[in-house]
Amino acid sequence: MTVSVAMASYNGEKYIEEQLTSIFNQDLQPDEVILCDDGSTDATVQIVSEFIEKNGLTGKWRLYQNEARLGFIHNFFHAIAKTKGDLVFLSDQDDVFHKSKLRSMKAVFERHSDCLVLNSGYRMIDENSHPLKGARYAPPVRKKEGKLSFETFLYRMDYPGFAMAFRGTVRELISGMDLDGVYGHDLLIHLIGLSHHGEYEIRERLSEYRIHAANASGIGSIKSAYGIERRIAQKRNELSEYERLKQVIQRNHFDALDAALIERRRRVLHKRIRLMEKKKLWGLAALLAFCRQYPKKTILGDMACVIKDKKQR
Repeated sequence: MTVSVAMASYNGEKYIEEQLTSIFNQDLQPDEVILCDDGSTDATVQIVSEFIEKNGLTGKWRLYQNEARLGFIHNFFHAIAKTKGDLVFLSDQDDVFHKSKLRSMKAVFERHSDCLVLNSGYRMIDENSHPLKGARYAPPVRKKEGKLSFETFLYRMDYPGFAMAFRGTVRELISGMDLDGVYGHDLLIHLIGLSHHGEYEIRERLSEYRIHAANASGIGSIKSAYGIERRIAQKRNELSEYERLKQVIQRNHFDALDAALIERRRRVLHKRIRLMEKKKLWGLAALLAFCRQYPKKTILGDMACVIKDKKQR
């Protein structure tokens, strides 16, 4: 199986060379690397161009500069469409691949012929590449290699694009889909894998996820304040995303996915928001005991924000 890496870049001069180096140092070399820059105004294009030339990668690594801004999501779709590999790996401009990532994930595709989309583990790091510690920055360790259900996917919701790979057949499916309203390139790919019963995950941590103020994902700097107002605002945004998710599923005819699961999760999230607004610790404690739609640590996060807010008043 041939391997492609697709990277979308925009003003990534601070970290992009470290990520390019981690791809270049893979113990299984990619057959091609596609880099699409979305109009960077810093030195990103120069850094990428010089890296390709310095390492003799011309032809195998290809840099494209968009004539008009596409935005983060559609720039990734643009890069994916230019790939030709049997397997496609997504790469952000500011993360780091472990040396064995391509080889390890390719082996899983070889073991499971029905695997369309594969998610690997990752670790969070800060601006200086130091590991982040604490519940907020600790993605769960997977139990084992295996298939992922839609219910489990919704429960965890911690499968970022840089940690995934997918078969070229997914690329062809994307080309015929309605991309209006899609609020995550990786989300659409997950929905394809889940609707075809071909979404897998592995336990191995194969990437470093860098958290900093300019994250395109919007997670932001670890130094920023994280009070109850901000948490409620984030959860309200998540609430609106569930409506958009149902629309994406409906428009693209993902009939195998159970929309009722989304609605149950949406109702619990609405209750969480109301309990945080009213500072009802007892209500959140009840959710912690009986809720099956969210991991316990996220309810504990709600409670921690309420407690912190009460102490500050």
